[in-house]
Amino acid sequence: MNYAVPGGTNVAPYAVLVATNESHEADPDAAAVAPLAGGVPGSDGLTAYPLTVDATGRAAAIWEVVDASPQAIDTLTFSVYVTFSGLPSTNAFPGLPVNHVALSFAPEPGGGAFTNANGASALTSPVPRFSVLTPQQGSWFSISPCAISVFNAPNVPFTYAIGGPLPAGQSLIVETSPSGLAVTATPQVTTPANGNWLSASYKGLLGISINPAGLAASATPYTGTVVLSAPGVPSVTVPVSLTVYPAPSLTVTKTHVGGFTAGQVGATYSVTVSNAASSASTSGTVTVTE
Repeated sequence: MNYAVPGGTNVAPYAVLVATNESHEADPDAAAVAPLAGGVPGSDGLTAYPLTVDATGRAAAIWEVVDASPQAIDTLTFSVYVTFSGLPSTNAFPGLPVNHVALSFAPEPGGGAFTNANGASALTSPVPRFSVLTPQQGSWFSISPCAISVFNAPNVPFTYAIGGPLPAGQSLIVETSPSGLAVTATPQVTTPANGNWLSASYKGLLGISINPAGLAASATPYTGTVVLSAPGVPSVTVPVSLTVYPAPSLTVTKTHVGGFTAGQVGATYSVTVSNAASSASTSGTVTVTE
């Protein structure tokens, strides 16, 4: 980690990383502190130093305070970055580190207990050690699987007039994190019960289509959903609605008197457009083209 030159007139609290193994935490500093420096910049502006776990699966980081204020209680903040390798396709996270951390003053006997091996006499190892009576420890981070993202999903307009053209199918962009997940698209019809007018497929894009055959005209849209699912990530539900309009209910009649001849002037030809007997009144412009 980068560090300021200790001593002088600087009284801001500052610590540097000096060891990554508990067995070396009591090593003397000799003439000068030699902090460990990493090569990857962290979000706090300092460089991150990689830690390697030991045979028990633990990693240690030992910091030494090089600047402190003698008049106040100092607070130091240490940034820790966690990486792991997961396998969402199997709904498992084998690379997930154990979510546990313990904090203590150093040097300490290791694990909080003194033994003959680490309890050398004061004449051969004069560095005092702390006895960790109540370690500060517990869970400190969590990792959750990423989700499937669907664009334009809230607005899937399907309208159909009985007897009219079928609505065009919809293609929606689907992004997954991590990419390359095996996504399954499952259509589910809500209304009418047991309906089968909705179908969906996924091949990089989510495709949605409908078949309104057998559906009655309704002012209330028929509803359904398409559920996108993949192993190890939360499912995403895409709402779909279908409005079925009634077919046009108009009648057209035409009448005329006598025959027509080329160049005739003043001939009468009548076209009458009206609603069917059971249809409500309508209004609008009617255009008749010769």
